[in-house]
Amino acid sequence: MSNQQSLRFTSKKSKWLSVFLVLVMGVVLIDAIGGLEWGVFMIPGLSNSYIAKVIFAVVISALVGWIYFGTRYIIDHEELKIVYGPFRKRVPLDQIRRVEEVKDILQAPALSFDRLEIHYGTAESIKVSPKNKSLFLKEIGSR
Repeated sequence: MSNQQSLRFTSKKSKWLSVFLVLVMGVVLIDAIGGLEWGVFMIPGLSNSYIAKVIFAVVISALVGWIYFGTRYIIDHEELKIVYGPFRKRVPLDQIRRVEEVKDILQAPALSFDRLEIHYGTAESIKVSPKNKSLFLKEIGSR
């Protein structure tokens, strides 16, 4: 089994979630750069500094972009590696107990509401949204 290559899966991206993220980040950036005082920056001290607002908006936008464009799932012969922006999670394949389809909006390293919940270990779970769900399930099951 150790000679199997790693497979990389990109995250499925919900159109509604994509539109929402673009709108929110647009409002944050426009408010920070344009100085429109829309109330986005209601943090004491931050609202009075133009430079601090711009830096905050750019950093948050970069983080959201990194997560949006950098979410992926890698299956190798030993584990499922979940990468979402600067965050990493490893799930040993031999600890996966079951995988079920779920549709929810709770926070997860998934960019779609059409998700798979992976139950592993004694009582842990994580939700993912691979673009090619059937191949992902096949590979999880075959390793």
